[in-house]
Amino acid sequence: MSPPPIRFPLPTLILVVLLAVVGWWGRAWLEAVGDAVRSGFARIASGPPVPSSDVPMRREGGIVRKVLLLRDGVQATRVPDGPLADTIGRRIFADVYDIWPIRGEPTHYRIGNRRPIGWVSAADVLPWDTRLVLVPEPGTIPLTGNSKNSDEVGIDVDGTPLPVIDWEGRRVQVAIWEPGASWERIDQTVWVPIDGIRADFGVFLSRAELLELLRRSLDASPDELRAMRIGALLGRLAPGESIGGDQVEQAERAMPGAIDWTLGLADAPLSDRLGRLNDEWDADAAWEGIEYRAVPLEVLPGPGDAE
Repeated sequence: MSPPPIRFPLPTLILVVLLAVVGWWGRAWLEAVGDAVRSGFARIASGPPVPSSDVPMRREGGIVRKVLLLRDGVQATRVPDGPLADTIGRRIFADVYDIWPIRGEPTHYRIGNRRPIGWVSAADVLPWDTRLVLVPEPGTIPLTGNSKNSDEVGIDVDGTPLPVIDWEGRRVQVAIWEPGASWERIDQTVWVPIDGIRADFGVFLSRAELLELLRRSLDASPDELRAMRIGALLGRLAPGESIGGDQVEQAERAMPGAIDWTLGLADAPLSDRLGRLNDEWDADAAWEGIEYRAVPLEVLPGPGDAE
């Protein structure tokens, strides 16, 4: 004899079906929540994503961030300390597209010119957004703090041009070269006062850049002369490269006051000053057959040339 069929009241049956459906959906919802939580923990464990910008970074004044490679054959990787992307055969000035880590002292820079090449170690480059240098007289220059040895009040220099890598008020931060390894290895970076030191400012140019400056100086308008000066200070004198008026004004406001356009009136026409420097060329550094010299600021276009 078969057991009688089990009959549920209709409301109970509907409730059972609803609970089954909710239970099924709930499982899917819990799985989705679990995946999101696990993904969040994974992101926290792995840190922030590595940036991959299409345009170079800029500092105040719209100045493109740059580095100078300190040696030939620098390896560039796809990500910091990752697989090789390319080997940069010779020393170059390069734009900075990204830094790593995003916060704190950079350990890697993503660099290139016109396009990113890859990530390079901070040990292989000098962060140097301009071509501004401080040319000290041999001897001791005073410090304003933040040196490797906090008790130092001065540091000995031999007259080699020192790249100006940052500035703040009436002081600048310069790179000090290791003895016997100028333009190759950095010993430390220090802050020095602008006032009261036996040193002059200059701009680090190649001979080709000097000749480009001389070519542009012929029949240049006052606005073009100002743009030429900023172009030299920023290392933007490649043939066909120009700087707009707005960029010139922004850069002038951002640069140290000691190199202001209005300072210093030259005692000879611009073409004569540039031509004399070319005739008396004496390089301060050279690599890959390209010679560079710290050109005194008074040689660059100034207010007297715009009259």
